[in-house]
Amino acid sequence: MPHINFAPINTKFRNSTGCKMSVDYLSKENEGKELSSQEHFFNDKQDFIGKESAKKTIDSPSKEGMSPKDARYFEVIVSFDKNELKGKTDDQLKEYVKEKFPQVYAESVKGKEVDKDKLIWVAKLEKERKYKGTDKDVMEGKAKSGQKKEGDQRHIHILIARKTSDEKMKVSPLTNHKKESKDGKVSGFDRTEFIKKTEQEFDKKFEYKRPLTESFEYRNTMDKGSNKEKSELLEKVKLSQEQEIKKAPGQEKKENNNKDQSNYKGFSM
Repeated sequence: MPHINFAPINTKFRNSTGCKMSVDYLSKENEGKELSSQEHFFNDKQDFIGKESAKKTIDSPSKEGMSPKDARYFEVIVSFDKNELKGKTDDQLKEYVKEKFPQVYAESVKGKEVDKDKLIWVAKLEKERKYKGTDKDVMEGKAKSGQKKEGDQRHIHILIARKTSDEKMKVSPLTNHKKESKDGKVSGFDRTEFIKKTEQEFDKKFEYKRPLTESFEYRNTMDKGSNKEKSELLEKVKLSQEQEIKKAPGQEKKENNNKDQSNYKGFSM
């Protein structure tokens, strides 16, 4: 499944002083590259957004109605596994985010209706990942911290302003509220629904045949479900795998041959 990471608030600045640090960090992959080879920020309204324009876009809402410590923006990271990335161009991945991210984000807000066109956001495709000291391979001595990971590492960072463009709503994907707050100032946000719908929209757009064991449903149930829910899901997985075996090339012919042979049992001239 596309792995969704809601980045934690910067503990020192709490994302309250603007997005300069995040934008600068996401621009590092462009250092030393020709303009034509650089990856630019984008959103559902513009394909090429420069670094300074990205900062102005996210920081454009006023601070009115917000405390000095309130985060002005949030970061959502959408990653893909090698099977999901296979055969897909950079433009296709960007198009998926442009089409689906604002839709799913708005639908995941609870307590109020959000117009997806009023969300303020920019995204950037990243192509590199580096090992961290806490990674298993580093701890086992198979890789070094800071070393680039091999293979297709494409993923997308999304910076989204807390306020909508009309400044009438504040949305936080990190809130634990599932409904609108009592004072009506903060909307709820369902992260589980956001992750589930992000996967569903990916599968629909790319006609991706996702094995049940690689789905959000499977991971979430096996992690948080009751024993009954886990048992029912495992039975569902078993049936799904049996159906896949039957659909395998040559399996139908084999079954027909077995059926033909059974028709001749007990028959004599």
